Amino acid sequence: MSRWRSTLIASWLAQICSTVGFGMAIPFLPPFIRELGIKDESAVLVWAGWLSTAAGFVMAITAPMWGSLADRYGRKLMVMRSMFGSVLVIGAMAYVQDVHQLLALRMLQGLLSGTVAASVALVSSVVPTRRAGFALGLMHTATYIGHSFGPFIGGLMAYNYGLRLPFSGAAIALLVGGVLTAVFVHEDFDPDEMANGNGEACTLVQMVRLRGFVTMAGLLFGVMFAGSFVAPILPLYIEQLSGGDPAGATKLTGYIMGLSGVAAAISATILGRMGDRLGYGRVLGACTLLTGLTLLPQAFVQTPMQLLICRLLSSFAGAGTIPATNALIRHIVPRHACGKAFGLTQTLSCLGWGIGPLVGGTLAAHFGMATSFFVVGLWFVGISGVVMWKMPALMLHIDQLRAMAEDAERSAQAKEVACEQQAST
Repeated sequence: MSRWRSTLIASWLAQICSTVGFGMAIPFLPPFIRELGIKDESAVLVWAGWLSTAAGFVMAITAPMWGSLADRYGRKLMVMRSMFGSVLVIGAMAYVQDVHQLLALRMLQGLLSGTVAASVALVSSVVPTRRAGFALGLMHTATYIGHSFGPFIGGLMAYNYGLRLPFSGAAIALLVGGVLTAVFVHEDFDPDEMANGNGEACTLVQMVRLRGFVTMAGLLFGVMFAGSFVAPILPLYIEQLSGGDPAGATKLTGYIMGLSGVAAAISATILGRMGDRLGYGRVLGACTLLTGLTLLPQAFVQTPMQLLICRLLSSFAGAGTIPATNALIRHIVPRHACGKAFGLTQTLSCLGWGIGPLVGGTLAAHFGMATSFFVVGLWFVGISGVVMWKMPALMLHIDQLRAMAEDAERSAQAKEVACEQQAST
């Protein structure tokens, strides 16, 4: 098996472990807030938004620093940092006594974690350009698999043993992911790649000036903002639809999020491969439009089953947005600057991820939870319009860059084979 394939498989398994861990604990922050003494429903919604926002803002500030360090010292090292750092922080959440301690740990999590972006940067720098869509889709499949099993396992733990145990279980899952990365992931990292000898963009300023980079980073911000918009209110919305039974709603939340993750996991790799063949711009436009059209009805559902059906459809469509966007960024940015690129885009992603729950939670507190689903549906429809407007011209440029990168890879491969033949003779 070639080196990049074995690294992709190991990274995929480690990503599953990390997202299982986060999925076991993070979705149950809103009911955990109640257990920590916040009883007013509006206050619970606002605190849930702030807990998500705190981690997102801190991660947004520190992501470019971690990206630069990844290009300088290796992307594998940054994946290990995020895995083992998350073990400590998530494990400590099981022992908090008030919501302020939980907020402090969420901020620390934003500083130390970032497993998804670190793994994406690692895989992007290892796989061949022509397989970027498939590889990034596979990594997001791992994310969705984790989101499927994590809430399901966490929901059962919380239902049977209380809301603190999922945080301890999450720490164990993240520890397994860190060990897998340390032992089985291989990166042929050369620090001299940072020597800008061939004129390729390397600094953050040069990267921002690359044609299409700002557009794609802005789209990523919009997708992450919309994707996290209803995150803090979903468990409470399910509780409202189920008749106000907190214990039963916890289990239902696990089921709905778990099955939605299964739908997204099935979809991500399929849509990633379709991007390699049909064009990432077409896949991105179709996915954002379908996501918006399937989110709008969620504002009008009357039962958890109706919500489940809509969530399955929106998850299947939405699973293609992030892999397609990341694949486009990968083709715009030189290989040796992947760490910086995904560090910078993670900043915007985290801003979106952080602002989205705050706006969504505040909107739900003042106008009702259904309003948040309606607004986010319209937002995705608007993103699809921007994609259809901007993408045709950008895809012509990206196709040229892709052809140049594939020629360079074939040339490097031929030289490597020639050197091996010369050494054998």
